[in-house]
Amino acid sequence: MNILDYIILGLLAFFVVKGIFRGFFREISSLAGIIFGIWIGNHYYPQMANLLKSYIPLEKSLSLISFLLLFIVVVIVFNISGMFLHHFFKKLLIAWLDRGLGFGVALIKGIIISYLLIVLLIFFIPSKSPLIANSTTARMVIVTYQSMSRLISPDLYKTWKKRIFKESKKVGKAISEGKEVIKKIPQVLPDNKD
Repeated sequence: MNILDYIILGLLAFFVVKGIFRGFFREISSLAGIIFGIWIGNHYYPQMANLLKSYIPLEKSLSLISFLLLFIVVVIVFNISGMFLHHFFKKLLIAWLDRGLGFGVALIKGIIISYLLIVLLIFFIPSKSPLIANSTTARMVIVTYQSMSRLISPDLYKTWKKRIFKESKKVGKAISEGKEVIKKIPQVLPDNKD
C-alpha cells in the first residue's frame, strides 16, 4: 500500500461517515439532484438564456450562467426534499434503516468516485510509475477497467486517452493565445516611480 491507497481509503471513510449521518434519503436526493441538475441544465439552458438576456448583458457567458443557475436550483430542490424525507422517516422511528441504507449508497458513491479518480490518474500518469505500480487499489482498478473496456470496445481506452489529450492541447493553445493578447494590451496604469 502507498499514499494513493491511503487517499482512497480516506475518501471511502469520508463517504461512509457522511452517508451514515446524512441517511439514505439525503444521499440519494443529493445524487439525484446532481444527475437531474446536469440533465435539466443541459436541456433547458437555451430557454433560460433567452429569459436572462435582458437582465444580464454578458452574452458570451449567458449559456454557462443559465446552465449553472438551473443546475444549482435543481440540486437545492432535491436536497431540500431529501431533508424532508429524512426527518419524516426519523419521526416514524425507522431512522436506523435510513442510516443503514445511507451507508450503502455512500459506500457505492465513494467506490465509483475513487474508481473514476484512479482511471483519470492513469490517463496522465504512466502505469509503471511508483504511485500507480505500488498501489493495490490502482492495480485492481486497472484490471477491471481493462476487462470492462474490452467487453465494451477494444479501443475504448485509446480513444478516451486521445480525446482527453486533444482537449488539453486545445486548452493549452487557448491559454498561450490569451497570454499573447494580454502582452499586446498597452499598460494603462502609471508606474509608481518617484
